[in-house]
Amino acid sequence: MLYIEAGSQANALQALQALEDGAGFADVASEFSGHGSAIDGGVLGWAPREALDPELAEVAFNLTGRSGIIETEEGFYIIEVLGKEKREIDPAVIEEYAIDEFNKLLATAFDDTAFIYNLSNEQLVDIARAIGGNFG
Repeated sequence: MLYIEAGSQANALQALQALEDGAGFADVASEFSGHGSAIDGGVLGWAPREALDPELAEVAFNLTGRSGIIETEEGFYIIEVLGKEKREIDPAVIEEYAIDEFNKLLATAFDDTAFIYNLSNEQLVDIARAIGGNFG
């Protein structure tokens, strides 16, 4: 799955217009997405339904191809479903997925926020545990 977390409706409209004008998804995601996958051109990869916002999952699991703008309580998104695959969900896979997503979030935070540079690894692990991760 390809993924753009546009943040605002205005940003989502600009991203959708760029896609409709023929820009590549990777270029649009890199420019307009606030999600950690933007550094990979919006490539989210395979994701279990449980890893997605329920409103987003509803669209993703009933779509093949590119969506329009999806509005959820969390924001505005554009996704492109490249294919579907059923997999047994191993708890280790879900944990690995959560760790990957957390690492992408941290990478984005490092890029966007100066204060995080002052945190020790131990403090980062404490933050991860506080938000429900099992890291370090």
